[in-house]
Amino acid sequence: MTHPAYHSEPNDPGLGQLIPLREARGEIWVDARMLHLALGVGTRFSDWITRRLVEALATEGEDFYSEVSKTPEGGRPATQYHLTVDLAKEVAMLERTPRGKALRRYFIDAERALREGAPAPALQAPPADPLLMALQTVIQIREAQLGMEARVEAQAQELAAVREELDSTPIVGPQVRAVYDLGRRLGQLMGDYGRAWRMFNNRFGLAGYRDLPRNRYDEGLRFLRLQITAYTGQPMLGGDQA
Repeated sequence: MTHPAYHSEPNDPGLGQLIPLREARGEIWVDARMLHLALGVGTRFSDWITRRLVEALATEGEDFYSEVSKTPEGGRPATQYHLTVDLAKEVAMLERTPRGKALRRYFIDAERALREGAPAPALQAPPADPLLMALQTVIQIREAQLGMEARVEAQAQELAAVREELDSTPIVGPQVRAVYDLGRRLGQLMGDYGRAWRMFNNRFGLAGYRDLPRNRYDEGLRFLRLQITAYTGQPMLGGDQA
């Protein structure tokens, strides 16, 4: 749960309202995504956090932990990172900006206040500026785009599954007639309809000609035409189905 000693005052317009701290697992944790916003970083979050964790030589399970959470409307899962206060201070300083220094100072003061049982300090940080607001808007738009891309990808996968299911259904109507007529012709040439069917069945493993899947229809026609050609010595035209 969020520790009350780590909140800035409700009327504090600074960055503290962007980075609430949370106590769990015997540590105080900072939401890395909120820290990213508060720092006003223009780099995409996933790229930024990966780089900073490497630069800080952070160890998962000790200095930070991650968890995957669903985005609204079933979008692409997002990885959330939670940093210890010590790691958050180091990451803030790696930005080498006034905002980064202000955030580091805030974390130090908040830790001291917790140890002493004192009220949480107000965060002394530059006021919200147009750049930060613009960056937040860009990040929100990009996350919405990622969610939309994920939904489009999911819909494409569903459509592909439907098409695959349709393709695996048995042939119907004229297709059945075409396959049956070629099978009958082969049987006439061989003088044994049963043998012609067994040759076809050995290739496709079906209960009957009409059970041939749609996605193997062309293959079935080619197979029968090749067998007929072998018996007649005359190649069949692609459109000859009788």
